[in-house]
Amino acid sequence: MKNTTNMFSSMKELENIQNAQTTLNYVSQTNNIRKGNHKLILNFKSQLSKDILDASKKIELGDWKISDNNTTYIIKNHNAHITKYDFYCLNDQDIEIEISALDDQRITNEETFLRLIQPINREFWVFYIQRQTIQTDSTKHEEFIPIKFPKGEIHVYSSYSTIFGGKYLIIEPQYKTNKDDLIKIQYSIAMGFGMITGYAPFDEFYIVSSNNLDFQNIIGCSFSSMRDSINSFYFSFSTNIWMLKDKVSKGKYNSYTQTQLKTMTSIDELNSDEYSPIFLNLYNNEDFARAVMILIDNTTAALDFQTAIFGVALETITTQLQKVNNTKIGTIIEKSVWSKIHDTTITTFENNIKTELDSTTISNEEKTEIIRRMKSKFNNLNQKSNLEKFIILIEATGVKLSKRDKEILDQRNRLLHGNMTTGDNTIDNAFYYAASLFSICMRTLFRQFGYKRYLVNIPIFYDFEKACIDKEQLLLQ
Repeated sequence: MKNTTNMFSSMKELENIQNAQTTLNYVSQTNNIRKGNHKLILNFKSQLSKDILDASKKIELGDWKISDNNTTYIIKNHNAHITKYDFYCLNDQDIEIEISALDDQRITNEETFLRLIQPINREFWVFYIQRQTIQTDSTKHEEFIPIKFPKGEIHVYSSYSTIFGGKYLIIEPQYKTNKDDLIKIQYSIAMGFGMITGYAPFDEFYIVSSNNLDFQNIIGCSFSSMRDSINSFYFSFSTNIWMLKDKVSKGKYNSYTQTQLKTMTSIDELNSDEYSPIFLNLYNNEDFARAVMILIDNTTAALDFQTAIFGVALETITTQLQKVNNTKIGTIIEKSVWSKIHDTTITTFENNIKTELDSTTISNEEKTEIIRRMKSKFNNLNQKSNLEKFIILIEATGVKLSKRDKEILDQRNRLLHGNMTTGDNTIDNAFYYAASLFSICMRTLFRQFGYKRYLVNIPIFYDFEKACIDKEQLLLQ
């Protein structure tokens, strides 16, 4: 059974520090700390002074501390600023300092047992990931996901807090770790959830530490606010076969895919051997995780911006694929053949350039630089194009690129440099290219991380006429 009572109690104590002392010289009397919207608010009364006026103009207040009984909390210089004061009240005015991170100094970066806790509205991973039930001292049945990591399992589960009156997501390594690593684990899990469910939880978190894995004895509790949680507009994985059937039954162009779905009654949720590698790969490779963030965080951006930023994500992914997989790109013609062509041509090529340049007024330094650059380009003539490189790197993961996918990749360079798509309706075109690039990127990541079953062909789902011309399937393997 998971003990959560002491954990939630320590979180509540942190949110309700009373009559604490601070190292800020203008805080004469502290009233309390209260919880704001993903922030902590320090209220105190003080006379309006030059110190306060100067501090209110700063983004940072410098490093300072709050002490409460035997507990000291550290606020680093970029994690707090004054948000409320009154120019017209000189004596005993109410002043607020907004705190985005409060570090319990008892939680060092030494390895110990840690939990990271985030408030959630619901168990958003239900219907996407196979779960187990686990008993806590708060409720009997919780949604529990064990994630396999090399050092041991990461337990991810929900728990209802009677103290706060809400549900919380708990990330609990079953081994000793430090705070920095736990935050890295959280980020990889959030990005994994973003890939699988379309929702990446952020907003805020608490970290509690204990000497034992049962968390009966809490050492300390820290708080930090985060960026807003992410809801992706596009999705690549779904187990909702009835939603997919309903969508295509109403389609203008994609209704032919009803044949594929006709005999399907369900799509299995991801099992542990499928979802664990996703989280682990995102933990091990920050560039893959960054690509997921770029993708899911920009699905609600302007469509012409989506096409460019998804092109950036594609570059990030393929660069890492070549490093991680050591994929051989090859050349246009065999190296031995090219070597003969090169050796018999380069001297003539260089002499012709020199002859032409000698008839100009260009300086010798400029001539030397021009010849160097032209020779460099000549030496690279046997290299494959960016499109060919993309196709090789992506298909090496197991993705089966269609003719249309390759046409999308061929347009990537134009889109990356901010060129709007052409056609009768540029908005529809931008939507089509954005959805297509997102789909290619996500399919590549899923396959790279070892998932081999069905993924949603997003442009087919959204019933684009261009996507349906060649009768591509809605679900791709």
